[in-house]
Amino acid sequence: MLSKDAHAYTFDELVYATLGRMDRVKRNEHKGFDYAALVRQMRKYFDIVEVSGHPFGFLPARLCFSIGIIAKPKQASTSADMKASGAT
Repeated sequence: MLSKDAHAYTFDELVYATLGRMDRVKRNEHKGFDYAALVRQMRKYFDIVEVSGHPFGFLPARLCFSIGIIAKPKQASTSADMKASGAT
């Protein structure tokens, strides 16, 4: 481990996290949080408008300390929409 802290990353975990492979990092509360998986889950229910890194928005989100997600609810399909698309 890189330190004796319970949230410390092993060398391998640090490499995986840097490469965006959070599925390979053992979860421990915040450690190993995979925002990309959260965004994938959110897409089922929301239209994702933007995902940005904070506090350094000019960097890719995976290189930032935290992320912001702007989303709006998906529009419910109406019966008219379904008829127009040919769905039954």
